[in-house]
Amino acid sequence: MAPGNASGAIAIASTAAGSPSTIDLSATVVTPVAQISVNPASLSFGGTAIGVTATQNVTLTNAGNSNVTISSVSTTGAGFSASGVSNVALAPNQTVGVDLTGLN
Repeated sequence: MAPGNASGAIAIASTAAGSPSTIDLSATVVTPVAQISVNPASLSFGGTAIGVTATQNVTLTNAGNSNVTISSVSTTGAGFSASGVSNVALAPNQTVGVDLTGLN
C-alpha cells in the first residue's frame, strides 16, 4: 500500500434487528523508517591508568517506525572494544545496551 490516507468499513451481518452493523475505518499509511538513536552520543574514558580496563554503556534505541536489525557493533582505534549486541532485532521504541571497553 502506498503512503497516504486509507478508508473502508466493516460490515457485521447477523440475525439481529438493524443488521448489518457497520463500523467506518480510516488510517494514515506512512513510509517505514528505520532509525537508530545512540545515547550518549560520545564517551570519554578520561585518564584511565595503564593496565586498567574501563567499561561504559551506550543505549541504542529504535527511533523509527519499523523494525530494525543491528547486525553487529564494532570499534576503531587501539584499545577499544564493544560487546553485547549481535543480530538483535528492535521493534520501534525498543532499546538495547552496548558495553564499550577502553583497555590500557
